Amino acid sequence: MSFLRDRAEEFLDNARYSLGKGYYNLALFNVEQFIQLYAKYLIYLKAGDFPKTHNILSLLERIEDLYEDKCNISVFRRDNKDFLYVIYFSYTQGRYFGTVFSRDDAERAVSLANKFRELGQCLTT
Repeated sequence: MSFLRDRAEEFLDNARYSLGKGYYNLALFNVEQFIQLYAKYLIYLKAGDFPKTHNILSLLERIEDLYEDKCNISVFRRDNKDFLYVIYFSYTQGRYFGTVFSRDDAERAVSLANKFRELGQCLTT
């Protein structure tokens, strides 16, 4: 299932590129996809399967259940819950409802994705 991790990394690269080009809605979309696929990868490593949900908050809860509080996953989820909702809703809001995200939103999303990537690396070591 390393393809999930590999695809996630591609989405993170696209998020960084989109941020640099000023495509802020796409940056958030790509961050959402990164978190979703990377979370499913982490879940698969522990459970042998992954949920079919697209809800990144539910996926993070599942990671917390599986890994307990290794690498402070619960702190990450709690401290970033509000903005994780923004990222989750960016998937539909930015595409179908005309929501426009700012450079600040995109920078924060990419930063959060980088932190989640580091957390995932901690969980797998």
